[in-house]
Amino acid sequence: MKRLKIKIFFHARFFAMVRNLVLWMDDLMRQMKTSEKPRDVSGVELLMNNHQGHKAEIDARYLF
Repeated sequence: MKRLKIKIFFHARFFAMVRNLVLWMDDLMRQMKTSEKPRDVSGVELLMNNHQGHKAEIDARYLF
């Protein structure tokens, strides 16, 4: 019975992590899709900074 409780605990923990990551990915993809296309150099620089921030966040999450 004890082993079953431990397995249920880790199963629930795993699915909570998966749910959290899926919600985070959906939000990140929404943010990336809603940014408008740049029309000048400053717009491109801003978009690049946003993408670098997203990449840093992805890299940080990937190394959990």
